[in-house]
Amino acid sequence: MSGQSGLAKTIIMKHQDVPMLPPEKLIMALSYSHFAELIKIDDPLKRSFYEIESMINNWGSRELRRQISTLYYERLGLSKDKEKIKKMIETGTYADENVG
Repeated sequence: MSGQSGLAKTIIMKHQDVPMLPPEKLIMALSYSHFAELIKIDDPLKRSFYEIESMINNWGSRELRRQISTLYYERLGLSKDKEKIKKMIETGTYADENVG
């Protein structure tokens, strides 16, 4: 893992207590800007959630930042209608109605 940035190493160290994707996959799939946003998340499970969602949905760092700031993880966890939340995220449409 030579050439790895200090930020990437810190992310990997924070993952040691949570089941996770292989660090090599994270480093190949996500940019430095992604890591800069992810390192701010203290909860390892929440951080892993955003890592996986970023890769599955091909989020850029701005989209990742937006999803974190709009509490996607929390909204999805609290919602009874998880598919509706996922569809809203995919289409970029946010209803003011209470989902759940």
